Amino acid sequence: MNVLYPETTSAALTSPDGGEASRVSLASRRYRIVMALLPLVALLILAAIPAMAEPEPQCPTPTVKGGPACWIEVENQPGCFLWNTHPATDETVTWLGSCSGGLPDGHGTVRWRFDDGESRNTGRYVDGKMNGVWSIKWADGTEGKGPYVDGKMNGVWSIKWADGTEEKGPYVDGKEHGEVTRYRAGKCLERLTFVYGHMTEKRPC
Repeated sequence: MNVLYPETTSAALTSPDGGEASRVSLASRRYRIVMALLPLVALLILAAIPAMAEPEPQCPTPTVKGGPACWIEVENQPGCFLWNTHPATDETVTWLGSCSGGLPDGHGTVRWRFDDGESRNTGRYVDGKMNGVWSIKWADGTEGKGPYVDGKMNGVWSIKWADGTEEKGPYVDGKEHGEVTRYRAGKCLERLTFVYGHMTEKRPC
């Protein structure tokens, strides 16, 4: 007896002469067996693929100023998370760009809104973190341009503060590190030396 087709006897699987009709009948049954098993195979494959986990640690809701860096969900793209290096109070974020695998990826514009203002940044995300050269406009009107590496300022930055003072100097892991020069109206005002964010020397130009 045929297990998959109980009503079909073994004798019925071959023609009297054992010729072409027999081969066609067997091929037809094999095809139906394969097609019947496809949904089961698909389910097994899907079960073997792990569900996409949301990145950790996630920012609390609402966000708290001064909290540790965390992943924050993009307001206009639910399920898309980007790296928040400096959380602010009651902060939300929108991202005008692509999101791949639950993380921003590629060039676009990110807008942060919080309790005391809004900042607008344009540049490139890689796996949810800022990388490459970015243009920044902070809530107080300060503007800056320079490179990021994995979400932190790294390299030489040019910054124009809201009071008109300009600054140019190196950053390492998000902190001023090395000699920073400050200008006003194109004239050098002073030179400062920083060691990972702490000023160690200040002298006139």
